[in-house]
Amino acid sequence: MPKTNSYKILAKFEESQTCNLCLTNRVDDFNLGKIYKLADIIVHYFCLTCCYCKKKGATVICASKRCIKSFHLTCGLDKGSMHQFFDAFKSYCGLHRPKQKIPVSVRKSTSDLCVICACAIDLRSQNTYLWPSCCKAFSFLHRDCVQKLASSAGYYFKCPLCNNTRNFQGAMRFYGIYIPEQEASWETEPNAYEDLLVRHQKCEADICCCPRGRMYSKKNS
Repeated sequence: MPKTNSYKILAKFEESQTCNLCLTNRVDDFNLGKIYKLADIIVHYFCLTCCYCKKKGATVICASKRCIKSFHLTCGLDKGSMHQFFDAFKSYCGLHRPKQKIPVSVRKSTSDLCVICACAIDLRSQNTYLWPSCCKAFSFLHRDCVQKLASSAGYYFKCPLCNNTRNFQGAMRFYGIYIPEQEASWETEPNAYEDLLVRHQKCEADICCCPRGRMYSKKNS
């Protein structure tokens, strides 16, 4: 019986064949490595080698056409990679990740406090914060705070400043925020609206002004 893990090294791609990871048919032993084939899987050697830790199993490819980097998800995140969770699910290395175009006037006048957590933002590292362009606000948001808000709000994820949904969600998705298709966390908690069903049986004011006492209830009131 032949070994199931045996592979072949190809001199070139056949017609209609491409690397299963970078989706190109380029032949470049120096930059992309040799072409390996295992069953129906064909990949460049370097497309399987993490450019950061140099270990095998790298399955994330930078989507920039100018870049040939492949890396593990965790290694990429440590080096500032960004990942989109819609359409083609593109990933970008730290060098080629999309960056928001923030007006100079906003950068000069904006507070360095996150609107969500009210903690300071390191404005020197644009990878750590986002700008709500939907309302052109003079405020920034921690990326981690936006992600936590999106994970909690689900379908109800919206701008914490202007309550815009469509434009805000579109921009946040493009810059790497994952918005789960689910109900908000507060909608799924057991007995979340139980307090709304409580009917008060008496007046709760410190000093009741009703001449008939705290327990009096006018009919149809």
